[in-house]
Amino acid sequence: MLIEIIPLSNGAHRNQNGGGTITPPDGWAVIPPDMAIPETFPFVDLVIKNGTVVSMAAGEVPEPDPDPTPEPTMEARVQALESATSIAFVTLCETGTIDAVTASEHTELFSPWAYSVDYKTGNIRAHGGKLYRCLQDHTSQETWTPDAAPSLWVAISDPAEEWPTWVQPTGAHDAYAQGDKVSHNGKHWISNVDNNVWEPGVYGWTEAA
Repeated sequence: MLIEIIPLSNGAHRNQNGGGTITPPDGWAVIPPDMAIPETFPFVDLVIKNGTVVSMAAGEVPEPDPDPTPEPTMEARVQALESATSIAFVTLCETGTIDAVTASEHTELFSPWAYSVDYKTGNIRAHGGKLYRCLQDHTSQETWTPDAAPSLWVAISDPAEEWPTWVQPTGAHDAYAQGDKVSHNGKHWISNVDNNVWEPGVYGWTEAA
């Protein structure tokens, strides 16, 4: 057997079998047939004399290369894209870039409201089939559901509900705008003014025909 004297970059020596008496080419040496071969072969340390291996010791075998990370499947890529798109949509809604009506058409993309959660002003969460926008930073409590905490949450537009039930505003943050539509006391009303906090039938509203 012949073995190349200088190892490869990984520490292994190239080798090849040969029958009969062989004169090794330059850079190669003969391994005597009766020489013990270490288990680490061809990762060995050699002592060469006159083109013959006179000593062969076990060398250091490198760790195998880790398995390459598999390419994601098409389904995984589609799911990742959908997830990224959903996150971007919610972010744009919370910053006001996407209007509330459009947001309400995709309620399923928003996380449900939960308690013991730190919410920030502008966060939008789903609750009871509707979307609510956070009005002030707070840590939610079990009884502070969005529909029961008007100082913390305000419902945003539902395109399927043209005449939502009027709710008494608590301040400028949830006051009705001019043109807003509501139902109250069995009638439909349209706001005549911006920042409308009055009850329909008292001031600032016109009954719809």
